[in-house]
Amino acid sequence: MGLKTYEEYIESLRKLKPQHYIRGKKIHPLDDPELRMAADTVGFTYKAAFMDEYKDLFRTRSDLTGEEINVFTHIPKNTDEMYNWCKVMRISTAEAGCILRCVTNDLLRSIYVTTYEMDKKYGTDYHQRFREYLRYYQKEDLYGITGMTDAGGTRALPPGKQPDPDAFVRVVEKRSDGIVIRGAKGPVAIAPCHEIIVVPTRGLREGESDYAVVCAVPADAPGVKIVVRPRAVDPSPPINLKTSASEGMVFLDDVFVPWDRVFMCGEYDFAYRLVDLFTIFHRHTCGAACKRGFYDLLCGALICAAEANGLDPFRVGHIRDKLIDLFALGETSWAHAVAAVYEGYVTEPGVFIPAPIHANLAKLHQTRTVQEAYRILMDVASGMPVSVPTYEDYENPELKSYVEKYLKRNPEMPTEYTLKIIWLIENLLLSPWAARNLILAVHGGGHDQASRVMFLRHVDWDRLKKLALRRANISA
Repeated sequence: MGLKTYEEYIESLRKLKPQHYIRGKKIHPLDDPELRMAADTVGFTYKAAFMDEYKDLFRTRSDLTGEEINVFTHIPKNTDEMYNWCKVMRISTAEAGCILRCVTNDLLRSIYVTTYEMDKKYGTDYHQRFREYLRYYQKEDLYGITGMTDAGGTRALPPGKQPDPDAFVRVVEKRSDGIVIRGAKGPVAIAPCHEIIVVPTRGLREGESDYAVVCAVPADAPGVKIVVRPRAVDPSPPINLKTSASEGMVFLDDVFVPWDRVFMCGEYDFAYRLVDLFTIFHRHTCGAACKRGFYDLLCGALICAAEANGLDPFRVGHIRDKLIDLFALGETSWAHAVAAVYEGYVTEPGVFIPAPIHANLAKLHQTRTVQEAYRILMDVASGMPVSVPTYEDYENPELKSYVEKYLKRNPEMPTEYTLKIIWLIENLLLSPWAARNLILAVHGGGHDQASRVMFLRHVDWDRLKKLALRRANISA
C-alpha cells in the first residue's frame, strides 16, 4: 500500500482493540469526542498526501519498498529531504496544530542510527530487524506514539537504585521467542495509534542493562493500558481549531514483545546515544520547523483581529509594529531550522542529522518567546476573547439580535465574521489547547536546561578560548 487515505487510516484504527481509559472509563478511542479530534489532527498528515497543494511535499519514495510513501514514515537521507521535512512541519502545524506524528519520525531516525552502530560494535542483527520493521511501518503507513519518558520514581536515584525497580521500563524476562517488559511511560503525547515505540529515557550505567530496551509494541497488545488525561475541549461547532492532542500515560503490565520487534536488549552503553540523537532531531522539528507554522497562524489571526475591529493592520502604527515583532519571532525559529539543515551532516548508515547547535538554539528561542507571541496577540485582540458570547448564545433567538448589534465592529464585515475571529483567538490563547502549547514550548523535546547541556557537549569551547588568546597576543 504505502499510502493510506484519511478514511483508511480511521478504518485501520477502528479495527484495533486497544485498552484506552479516559475519565475512569474504558473506551475505544474513536468513541470519545476528544480522542477522535486527536485522531483527526493526526489525520491531516494522511489527508495532505492526497491534497493537490501539498501532496508533492507529503509524499516520497521509499528506499526499502520502492513504493510511494507518506513522508512521516520516511527517514531523511540528505539536505533536500531534510529541508522538505521542515516545510512539511511548518505546513502541518499551521493547518492542524500539534500533529504528533512527527515525534515518532524523529525517534525512528534515532533508532536507525543507533542499531547500525550497535551492530558494528557487537555484531548483533538489530539494524536488519529494524529495517524490516520500518519496511512494514512504511508499507502499512502506520502512526506510532513515542514511549520515552518513564514514570521515574525517586528523582535523586538512577534506574538501578530505585526502591521500585519498575519505576523505569525494564525487561523482566527473556524467552526464546521474545522478551517481557514492565513499567510505565508518561507523559506521552497520545492520539489513537497503531504502535507504541518504547525506548530508554536517559543514559544508563553498568548494572542497568535490564533498562536498555528498545522495542515496538502494537497499541492493542495484551497488557498495554493507555490512560488519557482529559481536557475541557468542546468539540461542537464552530470550534475554529478542530484539532486536539492529548497527553497521558502508558502502563506496560508484563507485555510480551517478539524478537523481531526488539531493537535493543541490554546494550546500556548505547542508551545515551539514542537519547542524544532524538533530542537533536526533535528540537529541530518541534523547536524550529514546527513553531514557524504556529507563528504563521498567530500572524494571520492578528491581521484578522485588527481588520475585524475596523483597523488596517498595515497603516495603524502600533499594530503594524506588533505584527512585525510577531513575524520576527517566528522567522527566527525558521532561520534556525534552515541553518540546522545546511550545516547538518550525513551519518555512516545514511541518516541526515541537523546541526545540533542550531537545533538546540531553536529550542531555547521558542521556550523564551512563545509567551511574548501570546502577549502580542492578546494586546491586539483586546479583552473580548474572555467575554465574547458563545456560539450557542449567538444562535439563541432571544439573544442573536443583541449580539449582532453590539459585537459589530467593522461596518464592512458581518458580525459573524468578527465572532469567528474572536472565537479563533479564544482557542489560540485561552483554551486547554493553548495551555498545552505553552507547556510544550517549555518541555517539548526536553526543558531549557537540557538544551544548555547540549551546548557544553557540542560547542568547541577550547577553540573560542584560543581565539581570544591569539587576539590578545598571549601565547598558549
